Amino acid sequence: MKLCTRVPLKSKAILLPFLREHFLASDPPHEVLATSFEFRAGEGVDVLALAPEGRLVAVVAHLDEPDAVVDELLRRLHWMIENAPLVQRMFPSVEIDPTRPPRLVLALPRLEARLRAVLRYFTATELAVYEYRLVELDSELALLVEPVAQYPHLEEATMAVAAAPAAAPEAEPRPPTEEAEAALDEVVTRQEPSVADLVDDANVEIHVDDMNVAELGVSEEELLELLNIHLPGRDPDAHAR
Repeated sequence: MKLCTRVPLKSKAILLPFLREHFLASDPPHEVLATSFEFRAGEGVDVLALAPEGRLVAVVAHLDEPDAVVDELLRRLHWMIENAPLVQRMFPSVEIDPTRPPRLVLALPRLEARLRAVLRYFTATELAVYEYRLVELDSELALLVEPVAQYPHLEEATMAVAAAPAAAPEAEPRPPTEEAEAALDEVVTRQEPSVADLVDDANVEIHVDDMNVAELGVSEEELLELLNIHLPGRDPDAHAR
């Protein structure tokens, strides 16, 4: 009978080789570019790998649950996005897709409920969370890795949309009240008369500049007929006769 006992971890130095082999043997396998990749003193990622589609994968591992994990992840993501050309020059033998943000992987011994609730709001890029255990199996060390969360959580988003109440049908328009109709009639009676009404009432005189008429080569009556203007009291067929 094989015995499997948990091995306490006091240093990442034991963990990182196992994380490296995990991604090399993953499906699909990744190309591991570096372990303990530091872009600043004391700040970096534990494993930097390249997915088959050319997307960078950055692994951040912790021996204990961190206090400011979201801030830490965002700072690492920001550096890699801002310095994508530099990362490409550091690894000239691989082709990195600069149009896709790096995929983040958070490795923890255990994802507690408090941190799980906080990570639900992480939407900067795809974030996968794994729980790991380093165990001793028949005097040999082995790493047990289990995916426990994925952000954004597409399944939860779909369920939220499905659970949302349907939009209420639009209410039929109500007929206007008597007060509204009376107010509308009052506004209509106060409106200014139209141009046609002014012409019919002979309150408007239309003058045609003789100079312009001469340049057009038509008489005043012909111009009015072309413009389809009929003056009150003038026989429209007078010009024809």
